[in-house]
Parts: sequence; structure tokens; C-alpha cells
Amino acid sequence: MEEIAADTTRRPSVVPENVLEQIHFWEEDLNCVSPSEGVMIKGFDTAEQYKQFVAAAKSERIYLYSSDAIRVVICKNTTTEHIVTLYQKM
Repeated sequence: MEEIAADTTRRPSVVPENVLEQIHFWEEDLNCVSPSEGVMIKGFDTAEQYKQFVAAAKSERIYLYSSDAIRVVICKNTTTEHIVTLYQKM
């Protein structure tokens, strides 16, 4: 009687393929985000003032993030004078 060896080199995956794909996507997201120091600007009197500052920060290439709901802007870590000058230009 001849023995047949089990194929141990290829095991079926216990994790469904769609879950593996999602984990891969999450891993890609983790790799594209990096921490960065920034400056938070808040306390805008009007929505228009806030929008103008966001536009100015984007044009100066110091914009990182903003929230319309709470009127907060996060800019790259820069000098206070640069932020004040940008604010005064509006």
C-alpha cells in the first residue's frame, strides 16, 4: 500500500478574502499618513473671515486641515509673525 503525503505547503486561508483586502487597504492608509507639528487657529468672528483665512493658508501652502463646523484651521508649524501677517492681509 502506497502512502499519499498531504500537501502541507498550501493551506486554505481562514480569513475571508474581502477581510484580507480591507486589512491591506488599512495598511496602505497607515503608510500614507504621517505626524506633523502644526499651529491651530480658532476664534474667527465670522464664517466669511474663516473661509478667507483657509483660502489664504492654502495659497501660502501652510494649510493642513480645517473644520467648518467649529471654524478651526490647522497650519504647518510656522512663525507667529507669518500667521499674523496672513490674518492681517484678509
